[in-house]
Amino acid sequence: MSGLDACDLPVIRVPDMERIRNARRKRQQQLKRWYQYDKSIEKDMQKKQKKGLPMSPVGGRKSLIKSVQFSQGIILLEAAARGDLDEVELKSCLDKLRSYINAK
Repeated sequence: MSGLDACDLPVIRVPDMERIRNARRKRQQQLKRWYQYDKSIEKDMQKKQKKGLPMSPVGGRKSLIKSVQFSQGIILLEAAARGDLDEVELKSCLDKLRSYINAK
């Protein structure tokens, strides 16, 4: 039997109620795995707290807060695209001030 013969099999449609039961069972399993994961994270945090170690964020990431910084040119273009004239004027005044200070 070649690999192509397996493709010739008809698709068997599962009745709707059985699909719903399967989906519920899979969801219950997923929730159980998440609950176990949360418990293991809590245990790890409690162990670290007892030992006096610093608490690391979930997943071992250094910081949960991510900061994106754009260049001044991008900020100016975005303000101009929004039609925010006050911000555009403020940015242009700041740029002129910076260039004046740097020229000295």
